[in-house]
Amino acid sequence: EMVVSGRLPWLIVLSMIRKFRIILIFLFGCVSDGFDDKKLIKRLAWAIAESEMKSDDLICLQRVLTNGMIHHSRRLLLVLDDLQEDVCQEYYLGWESFLAPLKCASPGSMVLVTTRSMKVAEHISSVCLQLAGLPEEINWHLFSMHAFDLPISDSDQEVECIGRKIAARLNGSPLGAKIVGCLLKLKLDAVYWKSILESELWELAHHKETRIWPALHLSYQYLPFHLKRCFSFCSMYPKSHEFDAETLVDSWVAVGLVVSNGIVPAVDIGHEYFDQLVRRSFFQISPTSSSSRHAYVMQGLLYETAQKISTNECFVIKDSSDLLRIPPKVRHVSILHFSGLSSSDLESLHKYKTLRSVVCISIDSDVITTSVLETWSCHLTNIRMLRFISCRLKELLGNVGNLILLRYLDISSCDFEALPDSFWRLRNLEILDAQNCRFDDVPKDIVKLVKLRKVRLRSDLNNQLGHVPGVGNLIYLQDMPYYAVDDTPGRGIHELKNLNNLRGALEISGLHNVTSKEQAVEADLDKKTHLNTLTLSWHDSIRPDKHNGEQEMEVLEGLRPNPSIKNLEIRFYMGSGFIHAGSSLTDKISQ
Repeated sequence: EMVVSGRLPWLIVLSMIRKFRIILIFLFGCVSDGFDDKKLIKRLAWAIAESEMKSDDLICLQRVLTNGMIHHSRRLLLVLDDLQEDVCQEYYLGWESFLAPLKCASPGSMVLVTTRSMKVAEHISSVCLQLAGLPEEINWHLFSMHAFDLPISDSDQEVECIGRKIAARLNGSPLGAKIVGCLLKLKLDAVYWKSILESELWELAHHKETRIWPALHLSYQYLPFHLKRCFSFCSMYPKSHEFDAETLVDSWVAVGLVVSNGIVPAVDIGHEYFDQLVRRSFFQISPTSSSSRHAYVMQGLLYETAQKISTNECFVIKDSSDLLRIPPKVRHVSILHFSGLSSSDLESLHKYKTLRSVVCISIDSDVITTSVLETWSCHLTNIRMLRFISCRLKELLGNVGNLILLRYLDISSCDFEALPDSFWRLRNLEILDAQNCRFDDVPKDIVKLVKLRKVRLRSDLNNQLGHVPGVGNLIYLQDMPYYAVDDTPGRGIHELKNLNNLRGALEISGLHNVTSKEQAVEADLDKKTHLNTLTLSWHDSIRPDKHNGEQEMEVLEGLRPNPSIKNLEIRFYMGSGFIHAGSSLTDKISQ
């Protein structure tokens, strides 16, 4: 095993692979939340065997991993990032248990560990490398890359002089150079830069282990208030948690950290807040991101900064002893899968009346029992967000309707076939994530959730929302890819009238059921300013001689799509022409 004491970004490891052209299996894992030998062995066994591990038996998992190591001819490079001191506990055999199967790996294989603790390095390593800070000029180059848009001009020499003094205080820390550089870039002004240079926060750097803290605290101190709140909220999730921008913004909106200004929707403001935090380097793209999925992580030291700041409001429950340390006025809590809590432990959370968010991550259904859910529903009535991430609950109880302030419910890993009648009393619900629920159809009562902005359902149900009578009641709805016009009550073209928050793409089918221009005008498509793709579809099975060309032309004229539409597709239209359909849309029409 090789341990690197200091800060080693995973990109350096990738550059090693490219440079030496090592033929190997490369696996990367962040262990800053605590070392769990069974979890890591299971993950490794899955990766080596290329199939999911159903068993949780440690001996069985070790056997699978050992066999995988023996039969693989390629060498292994395993990187464990940010290992903590829990691995050094007396009588703790987890590290030896974890290493045992790996000793069967091909010669030349390596376990590379990064840590900020010399105690960890000395405890587990056979080779220890301690990284020093960046050399002064390289550190300045990195700092200036983030602080200046353009090469430094003669008029900026005073600013450069101050900047070099600030960079010298960062002790060669790449993270410090990046985050303080981004802070200074906001205002290329000598007075502003000098105020940062002379900040009393630099006095925190009296100890080797805390030399980076002044830079992090300065960056936080200069955040606007609204960004401070959004940043510190993220500490309710475990360290190394991967954030999806859309989900995080929805969380901020749900708990009231982001509100509309009356003109711009709250979700758009939230995305701007997120982008600002990314530009300031408070988030970085995760190593697991792909072109189709962007995930973000918070660097470990920044996460710890957020934790220190939000001590009284955000809390992560990792084990049963944490129950004794929950702040009395806690607002946001997450519960981790290896916490070892019992059902009664979870029920005890009912006494924290200030709770606004509860996030459960991979908790078994025999722990989140019906009794737990019933207790929470009776007592935690101020909850705004309730997420069950990778938790397969057995059912939602009838008293879930008591959570009348709930805005965000994530039951995406549950396979419920139906929801209780009281569910439809959640009139403030804005986000419903039920992607794996086994509904036969979209529940007809969904139109009672009048504040609903997003509903995530199984892929084959996505288009069925547009078949639900009265869907026009959901005036805040942002995603509805398909709407089927019918001549039955609650299914007319007028249901679209107030759905002016729809985004992305929308297909309207069944337009042969619209019989006049006046009816078509009721859709108010010209007010759907957030749509970028619109498909207008008549009926493909109507014989040409049955078409009323004049009527279809009038309907098309009455629909009046907004000129901001980027793509307009018209299907099975047999009207007399496209006149008055909108000259600015003519070049966007396809048939």
